[in-house]
Amino acid sequence: MIVFEAAGITPLGIFPPPLEFFLQKNNYILERQCSPPLPHQLISSNYISAKSGERSRSAGHSTHRRRTVKTLLHTRILRSFRNLHTNQMRLWLHLFSLVAAGLCVHAFSYNGGNSQSGNPGGNKRPPQNQQSQSSGQSRLREVFSWTQLDFVYPNQRAREQAINSGAFVPDGSMVPISVFGAGNRVFLAMPRWKNGVPATLAYADLSSTNRSPPLIPYPSWELNRQGNCQGLTSVFRVMIDDCDRMWVLDTGLVNTFEDGKRICPPQVVTIDLKTDRIINRFRIPQSALKEDSLPVTIEVEYPKGTCGKLTDAVVYMADTTTYAIIVADLSTNRAWRVTDKTVFPSPEAGTFNVAGETFELMDGVLALALGPNLGQRGRTLYFSAMSSFQQRWVQTSVLRNESAANNQPLAFQTGTQMRPGQSAGSGMDKNGVLFFGFVNSDTLACWNTRKSFEPKNIAKLAQNSQTMQFFATVSVDKRQRVWAISSRFQSFFSGTMNPRDVNFRVFMAESSTELIKDTVCANDASNLNAPQQLVFRP
Repeated sequence: MIVFEAAGITPLGIFPPPLEFFLQKNNYILERQCSPPLPHQLISSNYISAKSGERSRSAGHSTHRRRTVKTLLHTRILRSFRNLHTNQMRLWLHLFSLVAAGLCVHAFSYNGGNSQSGNPGGNKRPPQNQQSQSSGQSRLREVFSWTQLDFVYPNQRAREQAINSGAFVPDGSMVPISVFGAGNRVFLAMPRWKNGVPATLAYADLSSTNRSPPLIPYPSWELNRQGNCQGLTSVFRVMIDDCDRMWVLDTGLVNTFEDGKRICPPQVVTIDLKTDRIINRFRIPQSALKEDSLPVTIEVEYPKGTCGKLTDAVVYMADTTTYAIIVADLSTNRAWRVTDKTVFPSPEAGTFNVAGETFELMDGVLALALGPNLGQRGRTLYFSAMSSFQQRWVQTSVLRNESAANNQPLAFQTGTQMRPGQSAGSGMDKNGVLFFGFVNSDTLACWNTRKSFEPKNIAKLAQNSQTMQFFATVSVDKRQRVWAISSRFQSFFSGTMNPRDVNFRVFMAESSTELIKDTVCANDASNLNAPQQLVFRP
């Protein structure tokens, strides 16, 4: 078992939970699922080796070095074991198991295991009876694949210089986690988790006959230069609206696996795809951030219309490490944090297994997707924590009310039943169908938001344990094409990625409607105009 508890970012930008997580509502919550290691596992050479690796990875992370209660218990007990005889060791192991069990009781009593709490359903595992795979597998095609990423340099000499200087490390330095299509351009984002990422935003040409093409930095090499705070520093995700504007969420944080420096302020950069020029830059104010904030997902709404003026836009961002939805109103240039128990991770969803490798993380709100405009009812923001089995949603009118957004807990709603697994990024089509991947089962799935959220209404569209490992992002473009990107995150973060294997793949379906045809996600006359507030129950 690989244990990601070290200070620093793990698969999708995860820091250890801040102190507020443990003290939320005066309840103690563990940072992981409560299943303490067996005694022989606790002191095995593999476990000690994993802990030593964590300590080495955390070196230099002065601003993010937060050790949780459980980590401290492990460290102190392991030190004590070295000086204990066998009988004493057995006694300590017995006492430790009692302490761990007591902490688990506290964790699973959080909010009574209510389905709306951060720990829904107690320690139950999610149901696994979603609709079986449909013909959607044949409608989702692989359009690109790479063993490792390469880039289009001005010439071969420039590429060699980048490699020699360390600006470009071809093997194992980067992983794409975001995909969004616009015309024939397929945009990818590569956060600068490690040294050697020459461009954090780039694209591939869909019309190219090369299925593993080198990427073209976007909007230019200069605007991808590390240290240029007037450009892009470390991009996690982008979205493209119906106005042909690209919204880029830039964390400003680089080399998280080495020294974790925030070299530029977090920002939202808007690019006009018609001219490929930056047309707006919004620096996220400190009042909307915390020290360890990591905004990683972005959605944009024009409350006055489908495609409005730039200054009419409202931006929603998922802060996955300090558990909040950040709202930015460009008409006033203000931003604020919205917190609710629904944006927190759930302890029972903290264990992940991908392709036989197990890791643990506590990632808060990550997936964001805007529902269609329902007239007077407005729009709904659908969201979920990475470490959760629950789907959540809230009306955007609630989030846009700066003075009241944090005082309306009943406005944040939760599906009455759990998902069959954890999910990362999600995308919504114009008919209100939500697309997402299940990490543990290498599956692309969908849910029609006009129907109740329960396993029988979730359709499995495609599944492949080799090619669809860890869908990091699913998106729907304005032509209603569905995009998904899969990467071997578990290998990247454990340092076992094989540069000769195909590690990154981009999938595309030409039509969201065709992709869900003959599945439970398809719209029919009985649900096409169903009012969502009557279908859903808190």
